[in-house]
Amino acid sequence: MLTTTQTEQLLKGVNPSRVKILDGLSHMEAFDIRAHLIRIFGFANWDTRITETVLIYEDFGKNSRGRDSVNVAYRVGIELTVRDEDGNKLARYGDVATGESRGMPATKRGDAHDMAMKTASSQALKRCAINLGDQFGLSLYNQGSTQPFVRGTLVAVASDKAEAPEVEVKGSEQLRETEITESTTPSSTSVSAAESFEEADTEVQAQWHAAVEQAETIEALRKMWGDINNAPAGLQAELRELIPARAKELAA
Repeated sequence: MLTTTQTEQLLKGVNPSRVKILDGLSHMEAFDIRAHLIRIFGFANWDTRITETVLIYEDFGKNSRGRDSVNVAYRVGIELTVRDEDGNKLARYGDVATGESRGMPATKRGDAHDMAMKTASSQALKRCAINLGDQFGLSLYNQGSTQPFVRGTLVAVASDKAEAPEVEVKGSEQLRETEITESTTPSSTSVSAAESFEEADTEVQAQWHAAVEQAETIEALRKMWGDINNAPAGLQAELRELIPARAKELAA
Protein backbone atom coordinates (compact mmCIF):
# COMPACT_ATOMS: atom_id res chain seq x y z
CA MET A 1 0.00 0.00 0.00
CA LEU A 2 0.99 3.60 -0.46
CA THR A 3 1.88 5.51 2.70
CA THR A 4 -0.10 8.54 3.87
CA THR A 5 2.80 10.80 2.88
CA GLN A 6 2.92 9.35 -0.63
CA THR A 7 -0.83 9.64 -1.13
CA GLU A 8 -0.94 13.24 0.09
CA GLN A 9 1.85 14.17 -2.30
CA LEU A 10 0.23 12.41 -5.26
CA LEU A 11 -3.03 14.31 -4.64
CA LYS A 12 -1.35 17.72 -4.81
CA GLY A 13 -1.40 19.82 -7.96
CA VAL A 14 1.75 19.79 -10.05
CA ASN A 15 4.21 22.60 -9.35
CA PRO A 16 4.02 25.10 -12.26
CA SER A 17 7.83 25.26 -12.39
CA ARG A 18 7.85 21.63 -13.59
CA VAL A 19 5.60 22.38 -16.58
CA LYS A 20 7.07 23.34 -19.95
CA ILE A 21 5.37 24.79 -23.02
CA LEU A 22 6.11 23.39 -26.49
CA ASP A 23 4.16 24.52 -29.57
CA GLY A 24 1.52 26.00 -27.27
CA LEU A 25 0.98 22.74 -25.35
CA SER A 26 1.85 22.07 -21.70
CA HIS A 27 4.04 19.06 -21.02
CA MET A 28 6.60 17.65 -18.60
CA GLU A 29 10.15 16.55 -19.35
CA ALA A 30 11.02 12.84 -19.12
CA PHE A 31 13.97 13.53 -16.80
CA ASP A 32 11.61 15.36 -14.44
CA ILE A 33 9.24 12.36 -14.43
CA ARG A 34 12.13 10.05 -13.51
CA ALA A 35 13.29 12.40 -10.76
CA HIS A 36 9.79 12.56 -9.28
CA LEU A 37 9.42 8.78 -9.37
CA ILE A 38 12.58 8.63 -7.27
CA ARG A 39 11.30 11.30 -4.85
CA ILE A 40 7.98 9.55 -4.25
CA PHE A 41 8.85 5.85 -4.49
CA GLY A 42 12.58 5.77 -3.76
CA PHE A 43 15.60 4.79 -5.83
CA ALA A 44 14.94 1.05 -5.92
CA ASN A 45 11.14 0.89 -5.74
CA TRP A 46 10.27 1.51 -9.37
CA ASP A 47 11.54 0.25 -12.70
CA THR A 48 10.77 0.26 -16.41
CA ARG A 49 10.87 -2.48 -19.03
CA ILE A 50 10.88 -2.09 -22.80
CA THR A 51 8.12 -4.31 -24.22
CA GLU A 52 8.62 -3.53 -27.90
CA THR A 53 10.86 -1.56 -30.26
CA VAL A 54 9.57 -1.29 -33.82
CA LEU A 55 11.19 0.60 -36.70
CA ILE A 56 8.36 2.42 -38.46
CA TYR A 57 10.43 3.87 -41.28
CA GLU A 58 13.88 4.96 -42.39
CA ASP A 59 14.32 7.11 -45.47
CA PHE A 60 16.97 9.32 -46.97
CA GLY A 61 16.74 12.77 -48.50
CA LYS A 62 18.20 16.26 -48.30
CA ASN A 63 18.21 18.48 -45.22
CA SER A 64 17.59 22.24 -45.23
CA ARG A 65 21.20 22.81 -46.30
CA GLY A 66 20.87 20.50 -49.26
CA ARG A 67 23.04 17.79 -47.72
CA ASP A 68 22.28 14.07 -47.57
CA SER A 69 20.17 13.30 -44.50
CA VAL A 70 18.33 10.43 -42.86
CA ASN A 71 14.85 10.40 -41.29
CA VAL A 72 13.92 7.70 -38.78
CA ALA A 73 10.85 6.86 -36.68
CA TYR A 74 10.32 4.19 -34.00
CA ARG A 75 7.47 2.89 -31.90
CA VAL A 76 8.50 1.86 -28.38
CA GLY A 77 6.45 0.16 -25.69
CA ILE A 78 7.25 0.66 -22.00
CA GLU A 79 6.04 -0.92 -18.76
CA LEU A 80 6.38 1.06 -15.52
CA THR A 81 6.22 -0.83 -12.22
CA VAL A 82 6.01 0.90 -8.84
CA ARG A 83 6.50 -0.77 -5.45
CA ASP A 84 5.90 0.02 -1.78
CA GLU A 85 8.59 0.61 0.86
CA ASP A 86 9.00 -3.16 1.33
CA GLY A 87 9.44 -3.84 -2.39
CA ASN A 88 5.94 -5.27 -2.95
CA LYS A 89 4.47 -4.47 -6.37
CA LEU A 90 1.77 -1.79 -6.19
CA ALA A 91 0.94 -1.33 -9.86
CA ARG A 92 2.19 -1.83 -13.39
CA TYR A 93 1.31 0.51 -16.25
CA GLY A 94 2.03 0.01 -19.93
CA ASP A 95 1.86 2.29 -22.97
CA VAL A 96 3.45 2.98 -26.34
CA ALA A 97 4.65 6.08 -28.18
CA THR A 98 6.43 7.02 -31.39
CA GLY A 99 9.54 9.14 -31.82
CA GLU A 100 11.21 10.70 -34.84
CA SER A 101 14.62 11.98 -35.84
CA ARG A 102 14.54 14.11 -39.00
CA GLY A 103 17.28 15.81 -40.99
CA MET A 104 20.18 14.07 -39.26
CA PRO A 105 23.29 13.92 -41.51
CA ALA A 106 23.38 10.63 -43.39
CA THR A 107 26.85 10.01 -41.96
CA LYS A 108 25.22 9.86 -38.49
CA ARG A 109 22.70 7.16 -39.28
CA GLY A 110 23.24 5.40 -35.95
CA ASP A 111 22.70 8.63 -34.01
CA ALA A 112 19.44 9.15 -35.88
CA HIS A 113 18.15 5.73 -34.82
CA ASP A 114 19.30 6.35 -31.24
CA MET A 115 17.55 9.73 -31.07
CA ALA A 116 14.27 8.35 -32.45
CA MET A 117 14.25 5.40 -30.03
CA LYS A 118 15.06 7.59 -27.00
CA THR A 119 12.33 10.07 -27.93
CA ALA A 120 9.75 7.29 -28.26
CA SER A 121 10.90 5.67 -25.01
CA SER A 122 10.67 8.97 -23.10
CA GLN A 123 7.17 9.67 -24.41
CA ALA A 124 6.00 6.15 -23.53
CA LEU A 125 7.35 6.52 -19.98
CA LYS A 126 5.46 9.78 -19.52
CA ARG A 127 2.25 8.13 -20.72
CA CYS A 128 2.72 5.31 -18.21
CA ALA A 129 3.45 7.67 -15.31
CA ILE A 130 0.38 9.79 -15.99
CA ASN A 131 -1.68 6.98 -14.43
CA LEU A 132 -0.19 8.13 -11.10
CA GLY A 133 -2.16 11.37 -11.34
CA ASP A 134 -1.58 15.10 -11.26
CA GLN A 135 2.02 14.98 -9.98
CA PHE A 136 2.90 13.29 -13.26
CA GLY A 137 0.94 15.55 -15.59
CA LEU A 138 -2.65 14.27 -15.62
CA SER A 139 -4.16 17.69 -14.91
CA LEU A 140 -2.36 19.17 -17.93
CA TYR A 141 -4.91 17.44 -20.13
CA ASN A 142 -7.47 19.77 -18.55
CA GLN A 143 -6.48 22.73 -20.76
CA GLY A 144 -2.97 22.85 -19.30
CA SER A 145 -4.19 23.34 -15.72
CA THR A 146 -1.81 22.76 -12.81
CA GLN A 147 -4.68 22.67 -10.31
CA PRO A 148 -5.44 19.31 -8.62
CA PHE A 149 -7.78 17.26 -10.81
CA VAL A 150 -7.94 13.90 -9.00
CA ARG A 151 -8.48 15.57 -5.59
CA GLY A 152 -9.13 12.36 -3.64
CA THR A 153 -9.61 8.60 -3.67
CA LEU A 154 -12.02 6.24 -1.88
CA VAL A 155 -9.24 3.73 -1.20
CA ALA A 156 -7.75 4.14 2.27
CA VAL A 157 -3.98 4.12 2.65
CA ALA A 158 -2.16 1.47 4.70
CA SER A 159 -1.91 3.46 7.94
CA ASP A 160 -5.63 4.28 7.85
CA LYS A 161 -6.58 0.61 7.60
CA ALA A 162 -4.18 -0.37 10.34
CA GLU A 163 -5.63 2.15 12.78
CA ALA A 164 -9.32 1.66 11.93
CA PRO A 165 -11.19 0.53 15.10
CA GLU A 166 -14.02 -1.97 15.09
CA VAL A 167 -17.44 -0.62 16.02
CA GLU A 168 -20.29 -2.81 17.31
CA VAL A 169 -23.61 -2.29 15.56
CA LYS A 170 -27.03 -3.98 15.55
CA GLY A 171 -26.95 -7.73 16.06
CA SER A 172 -23.61 -9.43 15.77
CA GLU A 173 -22.53 -7.49 12.70
CA GLN A 174 -19.19 -5.74 12.87
CA LEU A 175 -18.18 -2.72 10.85
CA ARG A 176 -14.79 -1.17 10.48
CA GLU A 177 -14.94 2.57 10.99
CA THR A 178 -12.32 4.10 8.71
CA GLU A 179 -11.07 7.53 9.65
CA ILE A 180 -8.49 9.39 7.61
CA THR A 181 -6.21 10.86 10.25
CA GLU A 182 -3.88 13.73 9.54
CA SER A 183 -1.24 12.73 12.10
CA THR A 184 0.48 9.35 11.88
CA THR A 185 3.80 8.16 13.19
CA PRO A 186 6.08 8.37 10.14
CA SER A 187 8.73 5.81 9.36
CA SER A 188 12.33 6.88 8.86
CA THR A 189 11.76 6.61 5.12
CA SER A 190 8.74 8.94 5.17
CA VAL A 191 10.58 11.44 7.38
CA SER A 192 13.47 11.67 4.94
CA ALA A 193 10.96 12.00 2.12
CA ALA A 194 9.28 14.89 3.93
CA GLU A 195 12.65 16.57 4.46
CA SER A 196 13.38 16.13 0.77
CA PHE A 197 10.18 17.91 -0.18
CA GLU A 198 10.94 20.72 2.30
CA GLU A 199 14.25 21.29 0.55
CA ALA A 200 12.45 21.24 -2.78
CA ASP A 201 9.99 23.85 -1.42
CA THR A 202 12.91 26.20 -0.64
CA GLU A 203 14.02 25.98 -4.24
CA VAL A 204 10.43 26.44 -5.40
CA GLN A 205 10.10 29.63 -3.33
CA ALA A 206 13.15 31.07 -5.07
CA GLN A 207 11.67 30.11 -8.44
CA TRP A 208 8.35 31.82 -7.61
CA HIS A 209 10.12 35.00 -6.50
CA ALA A 210 12.20 35.06 -9.67
CA ALA A 211 9.16 34.40 -11.86
CA VAL A 212 7.23 37.31 -10.34
CA GLU A 213 10.18 39.69 -10.58
CA GLN A 214 10.89 38.74 -14.19
CA ALA A 215 7.27 38.75 -15.39
CA GLU A 216 6.90 41.12 -18.34
CA THR A 217 3.15 40.90 -19.01
CA ILE A 218 -0.06 41.10 -17.02
CA GLU A 219 -1.15 37.83 -18.62
CA ALA A 220 1.86 36.05 -17.12
CA LEU A 221 0.95 37.44 -13.69
CA ARG A 222 -2.66 36.32 -14.11
CA LYS A 223 -1.47 32.76 -14.72
CA MET A 224 0.72 32.90 -11.60
CA TRP A 225 -2.24 34.22 -9.60
CA GLY A 226 -4.34 31.28 -10.75
CA ASP A 227 -1.59 28.87 -9.67
CA ILE A 228 -1.00 30.35 -6.20
CA ASN A 229 -2.69 27.40 -4.47
CA ASN A 230 0.06 25.16 -5.85
CA ALA A 231 2.78 27.25 -4.17
CA PRO A 232 4.16 26.24 -0.74
CA ALA A 233 1.59 27.14 1.93
CA GLY A 234 3.95 29.54 3.68
CA LEU A 235 4.52 31.46 0.46
CA GLN A 236 0.94 31.95 -0.73
CA ALA A 237 0.15 35.04 1.39
CA GLU A 238 3.37 36.70 0.25
CA LEU A 239 2.58 35.97 -3.40
CA ARG A 240 -0.84 37.60 -3.00
CA GLU A 241 1.04 40.79 -2.23
CA LEU A 242 3.97 40.44 -4.64
CA ILE A 243 1.92 39.68 -7.77
CA PRO A 244 -0.40 42.74 -7.53
CA ALA A 245 2.64 44.89 -6.72
CA ARG A 246 4.42 43.66 -9.85
CA ALA A 247 1.24 44.27 -11.88
CA LYS A 248 1.22 47.90 -10.74
CA GLU A 249 4.85 48.26 -11.81
CA LEU A 250 4.04 46.94 -15.28
CA ALA A 251 1.00 49.22 -15.59
CA ALA A 252 2.96 52.32 -14.57
